[in-house]
Amino acid sequence: MNTKIKLPKTKLNENEELIRRSGGGPIKFITGAKGGHLYLTNQRIIHENHVKRKTLEIPISNIADVTIGHYSMLLMILPILKCLKVYLKDGSHYKLNVADKKGWSVSILAAK
Repeated sequence: MNTKIKLPKTKLNENEELIRRSGGGPIKFITGAKGGHLYLTNQRIIHENHVKRKTLEIPISNIADVTIGHYSMLLMILPILKCLKVYLKDGSHYKLNVADKKGWSVSILAAK
């Protein structure tokens, strides 16, 4: 485990190792990006909001692909912005707002 990365409040599973952490969160069409922190472990992606409550958990085993995509806010009033798209094996996807999109993409794919 990388001991320099601040641990999430969410309890890690047995043999779960923290790989990466950064500010950011999931993006919703109407409400935009949720603030907080994203954590990547060898088992899942976790989002905790600013009061350290878990709002999202994506098991690594459910991830089919990761790409850098685009999103816009409600009715495209705001400009199109880049995001990380995490595609699941069931065909659904999540859009995540993180600063280092390429680094996160590589890290997630390597954790699969």
